[in-house]
Amino acid sequence: MKSESFLKKEDLNALFGNLEEIIPFQSEFLESLTEATAVSVGLTTAASVRNMSFSIAGTFLYYAEHFKLYSAFCASHTRAHEVLNRDDPRLDAFLDARNPKKELSSSLDSLLILPIQRVLKYPLFLKEMHKLTEEGSSEHELLWDAISSVETVANYINEVQRVYDSYHTLFEMILKNARIKELGVRVSIDELVHQCSVMWLNPIDDMQKGWKKGLGPEMNCFVLML
Repeated sequence: MKSESFLKKEDLNALFGNLEEIIPFQSEFLESLTEATAVSVGLTTAASVRNMSFSIAGTFLYYAEHFKLYSAFCASHTRAHEVLNRDDPRLDAFLDARNPKKELSSSLDSLLILPIQRVLKYPLFLKEMHKLTEEGSSEHELLWDAISSVETVANYINEVQRVYDSYHTLFEMILKNARIKELGVRVSIDELVHQCSVMWLNPIDDMQKGWKKGLGPEMNCFVLML
């Protein structure tokens, strides 16, 4: 799609985001997960099942923080949906040619949501494994740690998406007005650490117009990791 002239750079970014970062990471994770399951080929004994459960839990625990890569991709999905559903005959023709049977599961919109669904289902998968392990066993405890870590990341991804949906336009306006991008500094909403509202206690005179004395203007504050 990059070679097609009817899509702007910002449209491509909205559709595919940071997939170029996600794909090599996901390949590495898959390889590690395959190795984790290979330790118990055949699953002929209870010990082999326990070893596999322990290895899978360890793999998820090790890579949990890396799944934050999905936050930017998930956050821009709303924008991607808008791009795919706008009135553009050239884009429609391009997509129809690659999905002639118009199968919903093969549509680009459906394919783009699969990574989001997968990463948010990881906690459910681990919880089902946790139920099948013996309480007090090493694999039972490690699976619980993995569940906690992956749930924390899933909650982070959901929060970044919420902030993106609520403040994306404002966020981009701030970056443009501050000319941060012109300085060559990459700032993305997926690097969000914290978002909150702040009340100015000592605003300058121009900022006090329209506000009650002593209250000051309330503003959105974004804390990012650069």
